[in-house]
Amino acid sequence: MKSFSNYLFIICRNQTYNQLKKIAVERNFNLPIEQHVNKGFDIQEEIVQVDHYRALIDHSIDKLPEQAKRVYLLSRHERLKHEEIAKKLNISSETVKKHIQYAVNFIKKDLDSKIDIVTLMILMSSLVIC
Repeated sequence: MKSFSNYLFIICRNQTYNQLKKIAVERNFNLPIEQHVNKGFDIQEEIVQVDHYRALIDHSIDKLPEQAKRVYLLSRHERLKHEEIAKKLNISSETVKKHIQYAVNFIKKDLDSKIDIVTLMILMSSLVIC
């Protein structure tokens, strides 16, 4: 009979530990979110900031040479693959790649002092949909 009571004790102890771990994980996950919300997060302010950044990027894109600009916009805005751009513009895929590299480096340099690099890369990413 003693071994059964030990068995029940171990089960209860393990269940208690598991619940405490679950509570700790939930608190650690929710705490940063709550702090951000309590900080007075203003979605309108964030939208205005993103719009400002996008305007800066668009201004830099306008400064690109015409072919690099066309290739960059087809890649990032129309989301075409290198092969599709090459076919559409009647140039090689390697030329497309070089134009995109040039455009990205040009935009990064042009905006270096205006936008931090992480924000810039996120906004320039083809994954961000406007």
